[in-house]
Formats: sequence, C-alpha cells, structure tokens
Amino acid sequence: MKPIKKVSWILVLSLLASLWINVTPASAAVNWPANQLLPSLSAPASTLDLISTETNKFYQGESNSLGHGTGHNDGDGWLCQCGIDAANRHMIYGPYDTSIPAGP
Repeated sequence: MKPIKKVSWILVLSLLASLWINVTPASAAVNWPANQLLPSLSAPASTLDLISTETNKFYQGESNSLGHGTGHNDGDGWLCQCGIDAANRHMIYGPYDTSIPAGP
C-alpha cells in the first residue's frame, strides 16, 4: 500500500472513531406519555429575554426625504400616469437613511 493511501485511511478511520466517541444524545424538556395525544412541555424559565431586532421607519411617498424621477404629487401620495409623466425614469428612490442599522 502506498504511503499516501495509508495516511488517508488512517485519517478517515480516526475521523470516524472521533465521531463515534463524541456522540451525545439530544435531549429536550418534552414528556410524551403513551396514552396522551399531545406532549407535555416543561414550564418556561421564570425570566425570558425579549430582544427586538425590528426598526420601524415610515416614509411618505411625497415627502422630501424620497427622490422622484417622474410622476407628481396627487395630494395623497405620488402618482405616475402613462402619457402624462416621463417614461423610463424612477418613480421613487431613497431615502438613503444612514441611521438604519445593518440587517442580519
């Protein structure tokens, strides 16, 4: 057997052995008796952390914080109409707000 093949086999066998040795069974706090339709769950922790990663921003379509390449203010928003407003332009773009944090 060539030395490279021998080393490869040793590496494969040692990897398999380490996987077999380090196996830990998964456990959950769920109890499911045989005569019960749904499982019983353990009580939640006394304190739970609430983490909100949501940042709500609201922009009006006709506001100055947004840019427009075509269309017009119709009093209740920004409106683009075929044959009236310029074609092949952005209806709305922006707001280029740098205060919004990066997402996940």
